[in-house]
Amino acid sequence: RSTLFPYTTLFRSDTFAEQGDLKAFKVPLFSEADGTKEVFDFTDGSAPIDAEVWLCIGDPGLDPKKDRKLLSEQIKRFVYAVGDPKLLARSIVEDKLRPLLQHLSIDEAQKKGHEAADPAITQAKASLAAIGIYPREPQAILINDIELPPEVVAQRAKRLEGETTAEQEAAEAMGPLKAILAI
Repeated sequence: RSTLFPYTTLFRSDTFAEQGDLKAFKVPLFSEADGTKEVFDFTDGSAPIDAEVWLCIGDPGLDPKKDRKLLSEQIKRFVYAVGDPKLLARSIVEDKLRPLLQHLSIDEAQKKGHEAADPAITQAKASLAAIGIYPREPQAILINDIELPPEVVAQRAKRLEGETTAEQEAAEAMGPLKAILAI
């Protein structure tokens, strides 16, 4: 340890690379600092979205013992390349994911959100690698929830009620027909 330069011992990239302590961390997407979710525009309306991206400091595919120098370089990029690498990573991923999701309806995004997110992380890999961050494999982006607006929930309830009523009326109409066929 250096008494002249005490700050040089605060971050030891070679120790991290040797120990393999490059754990994954999550970064929330489309949310404010206070936790409120951003209202996201889809083709058929707007809804708050709860999503996150899982990232690693340094390439998780590298062997910490064999690729120590490369991992050390990646960790240094994470620490020194930008002031807030997690914020930059969030911005990069959001910029790639937003146009892909905006071409979907709310229903499609709920059903296929993870599939739609895969190209976004592929597009973001090079920009993330420049700051020493790599996506966690196999699925880095998780879309946890898309909150439906109250009017969409009410519309679905009406549709479900209408389907139930129609099925009930059809069943009642089939009763006499079944009786005649039984005779």
